[in-house]
This record gives sequence, structure tokens and C-alpha cells, in this order.
Amino acid sequence: MKILVIGAGRIGRCIATDASKWATVGVCDSNKEALEQINSTANSPLHYIKSITAIEPILNKYNLAISCVPYRFNYYLTKLCIKNKVSMIDFGGNTGVVMKQLSMNADAKRKKVTIVPDCGLAPGLTNVLAGDLIRKGFTNIEIRVGGIPQDPNPPLYYEQLFSIYGLVNEYISPVTILQNRKIRKTKPLLHINSIDLSDILKN
Repeated sequence: MKILVIGAGRIGRCIATDASKWATVGVCDSNKEALEQINSTANSPLHYIKSITAIEPILNKYNLAISCVPYRFNYYLTKLCIKNKVSMIDFGGNTGVVMKQLSMNADAKRKKVTIVPDCGLAPGLTNVLAGDLIRKGFTNIEIRVGGIPQDPNPPLYYEQLFSIYGLVNEYISPVTILQNRKIRKTKPLLHINSIDLSDILKN
């Protein structure tokens, strides 16, 4: 298995280091400094590209691409992966982009390519867990997620763990929800919710 990690940020570096234990892993990015921070134990080929549009010649050398770049690149990367018969997963973050990716399902099947979008924490893992709880009979499920660090510090007690573009998008884009067994869209930040974080913030 030959894997190309697209993006050498914090998540990309972790994936490259971990996946290199069982696969051949390459990493590409337009940021030379980020590439240089790849853990030396990963032993990963590093590919510098000036922009995302220069990735195709590199992509052809791999079986699987893992997109660790902001969501706005994922539709383009999906088209490129289908064209070059390279499977791909990404960490999503934008429902509109994901729906455009899903619209290419027939093309992916024809090329025998697997594309799995929205594989992050939330959306991603939390949705899988919520779906399992629904199947088990739970009827009121709230999904809460955040970058809660191991050692929280004021004033926000928060740690930026992923792209700031994805973070801002989650606060300004329409929200797709399941309510009374119906899918509908609503505006974000319409309601005030009180959350007790005292246990989390204890030193």
C-alpha cells in the first residue's frame, strides 16, 4: 500500500508517522517548513508543490490519498483522484462540499475508486456513534465536540487542532439537522446552550 498524505499540518504529520509503520507513506505540501517538521521516524518521501493544482504527477505514484487540507480543496482532489484511479479519504467539514463529492459516486464506481469523505471527528466519528445510539433506541442525542486540550489555559481553554477555515465555517454555514425524523437546515448559533465544564477544567 502506498499512501499520499496531502497536507503536512499537525494532523497530516501524525497520520504520516503512524501510517508509515505499516505502509509506504509520502507527504506533500506547499509549505516547506511544514514538510521539514515531519517526524524523521516516518521515513516518508516529501513532495513540495507550489499549489494544489501541481499534485497530479505525484498522486499517480500512490494507491490512496488522505486529504489533510482545508475542506475547500476536497472537491477538486476528489475529481483528480477519480480521474487517476486513486482512492481517497478526507476529514470533511463542509456539507455542501461533501454533497458535491457524493454526486460523483457513479464516476467513482466506473473507475473502481473508493472515495470516503467527512472522516473527521465531527462530522465523522461522532455521526457514526450517534447513528449506533439511534439504532439502539436512543431518541434524544446531542453531539458536542471541541478542541479541549489536556492542560487547558485561559481565556478560552481551547486549542486549535485543525484548520481555522474549517472552524470558522462551522460557525457561519447553514446547519443540517435531523429533527422529528426529518432532515432540515437551520441557521447556526440560534440558541443559547449552557454547558457545565467544571469537571473538564479542573486541574
